[in-house]
Amino acid sequence: MSQQDQPDFSIPTLGPTGRDSRRSWHSELSWDGDAPLWAPVNLLEVRSKMFPRGCRGFIHRIRIYCRDSAAAGGTISVFISPAPYIGQLYSGVIAVPVGGVAAWRDWNVRQMWNYDSLFIWFYTSNANTEVAYDYNGPDCLHSSDGGVTWFEHPVDRFYVRVEFQVETAGDVPVSGTINNIPIPNVSSPRVFQVFNLNNNLETDVVNLYGAGEVEYIWAGVFAAVLSESTIIRVYCDGLVSWADVVGGFGAVGFTASTPKISQIRAAVNGACDLLLSVKFCFRRHLRITAQRAVGAGAITGFIAGVINLVR
Repeated sequence: MSQQDQPDFSIPTLGPTGRDSRRSWHSELSWDGDAPLWAPVNLLEVRSKMFPRGCRGFIHRIRIYCRDSAAAGGTISVFISPAPYIGQLYSGVIAVPVGGVAAWRDWNVRQMWNYDSLFIWFYTSNANTEVAYDYNGPDCLHSSDGGVTWFEHPVDRFYVRVEFQVETAGDVPVSGTINNIPIPNVSSPRVFQVFNLNNNLETDVVNLYGAGEVEYIWAGVFAAVLSESTIIRVYCDGLVSWADVVGGFGAVGFTASTPKISQIRAAVNGACDLLLSVKFCFRRHLRITAQRAVGAGAITGFIAGVINLVR
């Protein structure tokens, strides 16, 4: 029968405050005799496994029960973060050899994990690389946009294991007042990037790696057919924080003096300027894109702003 999710301490406790052990959290024991189902996991149907508690420690490796079904070989791309809707902290690849039989295969993470929860998501490189699963729960989450948004998948439980070394014994109780101390900026670079949109594809304009917050973003387009319909998107750590057209706010009451969102100017087929004084915070990656939503003519414009970096 299938084993319920639980911690499996394979080495006894060494002392009252910690365990010098290798701990394995699992969805399925490889030796329990249960015949699994098999399925590939493509990029449009990313699957996941969530461990909500007790994961703080040193991650030794992540294991997935998988096989090659057509003597073609392949890979499984694996990503980890503390929770859904947070950008990946680490990523790795599990290789499935040509003709590989069903087995636990590893990504050797070898990283310290300072979070109590652990969210793992993955996808396979082709339809011949398959991952084992059953219908015994708990439910997994799935994503159809590469991990930007997540939805509950009510039946599938994929076979994923995590092995820890030198993990914490549990939560540490804390009492008293927690002070929030602002961290001073190390720099505040001014961003100015020009873009030229010749098709309807989303185009990267700004890519900044670091941690900090946005002081303001000024998005502008020059006069062109349907220029006001140009879409500006702001991604913080891989998640969409803003997505809207550059010239549509004046029609709903926004002006050049409106706080937070200011429509400096806008005109049909004309020049448009949008000022965002919204506080966008990011910890690893800030990405700003532009996209011509409709029409066939070229659209040129720019993204300007000031970013306060803390590291």
